Amino acid sequence: MDPRYHFTESTQFEIWNVTRRDTGVGSDNTSITLDVQYAPSVKMEEDPVYVDVGETADLFCVADANPIIDTDMFSWKWLGEGEMEEMVEQSQDEATGQLTIQRATRAHAGHYQCTADNNIAPPANVAVQLVVRFKPELQKGAQWNKVASRGDGTRTAEVVCQGEGIPRLHFSWAKNGMPIDHTPQVPVEDS
Repeated sequence: MDPRYHFTESTQFEIWNVTRRDTGVGSDNTSITLDVQYAPSVKMEEDPVYVDVGETADLFCVADANPIIDTDMFSWKWLGEGEMEEMVEQSQDEATGQLTIQRATRAHAGHYQCTADNNIAPPANVAVQLVVRFKPELQKGAQWNKVASRGDGTRTAEVVCQGEGIPRLHFSWAKNGMPIDHTPQVPVEDS
């Protein structure tokens, strides 16, 4: 028998250094149910979470805790600047907290923190990143449309194209509809 288990002089059964593994039902003329209560630990179901602009993003935070509090065990916090954006809704089902973001915008992208608290200290926290994908957007305006350089062959002209989008942008160039090859040309020596 484990030395942590013993009967006291008053015939009470004691368990020293109780852990989660001690949960269960025992019997010896009497059935005993041991309910070990402990503070939560949490993890994200998925991290990062990807969503397209305009779609619904669902972030799920899963807790291991005893007891599971039926309501308000989970809370969410936006880790960016300012307040959490509109169209954000929190809910809970058993040991899973959910943050739902309707019609996600680029402003919703960033880190969110889930906290689980079952009134046994300490509460547990975990962060998740929300990535909002959007189509490429190129910089426009007069400064992006024209480049001037002397045509005497002594100067170079630099044409710049800037844009943003998620996932990461890959640029390609064409002149008069023909792709431009960016690989450096290595001179061939005649023998």
